[in-house]
Amino acid sequence: RVLAPGATIANQDGLLALRSEGPIWVDVVAFEEAAAAARGSHDIVDYLRALDLYTGELLPEDHYEDWTIAQRDRLRGLQLALLLECAARQEAAEDWPAAITTLQRVLGAEPAHEGAHTGLMRLYALAGQRSRALRQWDQFVAAMRRDLDAEPDHAARNLREEIAAGRFPPQHLGATETRRGRHQGNLPIPLTALIGREADLVAVKDAL
Repeated sequence: RVLAPGATIANQDGLLALRSEGPIWVDVVAFEEAAAAARGSHDIVDYLRALDLYTGELLPEDHYEDWTIAQRDRLRGLQLALLLECAARQEAAEDWPAAITTLQRVLGAEPAHEGAHTGLMRLYALAGQRSRALRQWDQFVAAMRRDLDAEPDHAARNLREEIAAGRFPPQHLGATETRRGRHQGNLPIPLTALIGREADLVAVKDAL
């Protein structure tokens, strides 16, 4: 009753099979195809489109069925990989607020993910938010101890020391430049964007 017209369930060699006279949209297939397209185009918009298709774990109602476990873990791993790749491209484009939001999604799924924590530390430092970068380190250490009974590696500790000492970012990087050109003054770059207020932004800039 819930299938599209022309679709049927049939017994095929002892297995239930879905048959259709036309194309059937399957969320997993759509996600995998969109992920492949994003990796082929390297376009941030394509990455975001693919990530929007991942709406949660595969078949959560069958969480302990053996046949779902490997597929569920594979798709979850693909989502995390896409998030990290997307964040890297956003950082390369100097869209630090967007990259921060993307890495926070990684931590929402995997709170002790080392790459996400160190990426956030780096991004906060680049945006002129050194104290926030150091708070991220504290959260990283706590998550590692709680979830993995481990400590951050040497590279992560080095990054923390460089930020604390003011050696990262180097003088020619960080809050002095943005994707749209040089950022005048020494105020930190905002880590959230105004969305849907384009006309107001233009009016304020004109007034200034």
